[in-house]
Amino acid sequence: NISKATCVSRNSLRRRAISFVYTDTLSLPVISGILLLFEFVNQYWEQGKKRNLYLVLAAIGILAFAGFLLKPTVVILPMACMLYMLIVKGKKTALLRTGFLLLIFVFCFCFYHQAMNHGNIVDQTDYDKENFPYTHWLMMGLQGYGNYSLADRQYTSSFETKEEKQKANMALIRTRLQEYGAAGLAAHQYIKGVSTWYNGKYDMDFYLQRNPVHHSWMQSMFFKDGKYYFLYSAYCTLYQFFLLVMVGLSLLQGYKSCQLDSAVVWKIAIFGLYLFLSFWETKPRYVMHFTPMLLLVAVDTVVKNKERAAGYFLTLLRSWAPLHLRKWVL
Repeated sequence: NISKATCVSRNSLRRRAISFVYTDTLSLPVISGILLLFEFVNQYWEQGKKRNLYLVLAAIGILAFAGFLLKPTVVILPMACMLYMLIVKGKKTALLRTGFLLLIFVFCFCFYHQAMNHGNIVDQTDYDKENFPYTHWLMMGLQGYGNYSLADRQYTSSFETKEEKQKANMALIRTRLQEYGAAGLAAHQYIKGVSTWYNGKYDMDFYLQRNPVHHSWMQSMFFKDGKYYFLYSAYCTLYQFFLLVMVGLSLLQGYKSCQLDSAVVWKIAIFGLYLFLSFWETKPRYVMHFTPMLLLVAVDTVVKNKERAAGYFLTLLRSWAPLHLRKWVL
């Protein structure tokens, strides 16, 4: 009877769909919230409203921890905020206030782990077997396009304890680095960077096409085998290319002007994510939660260059317009 019940329960589990979600979009409100709160930090700092300032810093620390639980790379943004405060503000108060923000985050982190460990909320029976070391994702980042590899996952899973997994990962990392050499590693980083950052679709087409419940005309636009998919793909690629060009232009102009405004925080965060994904396992969707900063930098660059762009446009019109129309252009 027990064996029959076990078979029935297993069959029922097989028939059930186990829901899971990726947190790339769930973390977007957290990123946006931190960006908004940091604008209040700058405002209250200039106005000398210390109480409001510390309340907002505490809110950023709590929000950063919530984002960390959803997607660890969210913490790159508050780290950029702290770095900006230390460099730009340049006073002992900056160190104190940065330390306060960090203290709030560490407090939330410790409280959460104590609650999880002592509350028996999560079954930790197979903790050692299922808990992968960080070296696993560094190892995956050194193969192919640097994205997810089932072979690498099975390789790490084949070892029982976390210590054994880490030793095996380190051995394979050394092997791959030796096989690449300096030139090969540079080529790998280039391929990895392009495959991560050029795709303005952020892998949405792949996940939309996975076992659709209903069928509609929109699949001809958003599915890879759709008739009009090329339009969607071209739009997303141009959109992402425009954002990256604006970020590059902003970096160049910021270096020349040495202007230290809020855009510096956004650019530090974007560079931090780029640097992290250069080492870590990566996918285009890992960039998605940083799109608010990409958009802010792009808009900031357009606004700062609108007069120059208008001048270039008028110059072009003057040189190409017919003689009888030039008086209207002038």
